[in-house]
Amino acid sequence: IIITISISNITASIHITTYELFKMYMLSLPRVIFIAISISFFIALNSLFSKLSESQEIIAIFASGVKPFKLIKPFLFIALGITLINLIILFITIPYAKNSFENFKAQKKQEAKFNFQTSQISQKFGEWSVFAKSKNNKFYKEIILFNPQKNELIIANKASLNTKGGYIQFKLHNGNVYFID
Repeated sequence: IIITISISNITASIHITTYELFKMYMLSLPRVIFIAISISFFIALNSLFSKLSESQEIIAIFASGVKPFKLIKPFLFIALGITLINLIILFITIPYAKNSFENFKAQKKQEAKFNFQTSQISQKFGEWSVFAKSKNNKFYKEIILFNPQKNELIIANKASLNTKGGYIQFKLHNGNVYFID
């Protein structure tokens, strides 16, 4: 539940697809599995031995000459296997998943910073004010960029939005640059 709530908090500020939501959940899964395996095994053993004790079958087993170690021996091998699985999860999958999750989240937040609406004035992209008349997928038509610090104005008929190396880039087509003195 906690992981679902944390993912929903992240998705409140960024736009993701169903596949990306599934990817975020799968990257959070190793932490859940790490805790769930240990707790499930402990509860199962506790339940097993309490039922045997309650119906007095464990007393009958001991009375028939079975040593306690021989009764626990199969569970020790299972516990050793679970411990090895948990060590693999702890030292390999959790760090990898955490790093991938943080990278994915940072990438989506970077894209969300640039998610501006068409036909709206005074939208910021770094130092630039951006205006676009229309948008079709990652292509914008009739785009205007203005940098008030450098007094630069860029007008282009078409622009494409590209993500390269974690950076968002505008590739402008059929445009002019104006320097205002």
